[in-house]
Amino acid sequence: MKALTIKQPFAHAIAIGAKLVEYRSWKTDYRGPLAIHAGCAIPRITDWDEVRAHYNIDLPDDQEFVLGAIVATAELINVTGDADTGYEWHLSSVMPLSKPVNCLGKLRLWETDVL
Repeated sequence: MKALTIKQPFAHAIAIGAKLVEYRSWKTDYRGPLAIHAGCAIPRITDWDEVRAHYNIDLPDDQEFVLGAIVATAELINVTGDADTGYEWHLSSVMPLSKPVNCLGKLRLWETDVL
């Protein structure tokens, strides 16, 4: 399965179905199942504020964020945009995992066999 590493708290927002568009500076022709991997970086306060304001959701305390694990699966259904404005990756059918799967992430799209 293809996977995408996303920093917290954005991975959490996707996992709970609040964020269905992921912004990237690059595009992909891939469409299909996608594992959502929460990166290992500690969430920044400015990112918390952005997610709270934009998606109007409560966030767990920083100690409760899952880091370095696949937290959900989704379907990548479309990519829109261009190199000047950036690319919007449109997600659907998000399913949070009942138990996150620890693994190391990578840059760009990567293959995982842990699911």
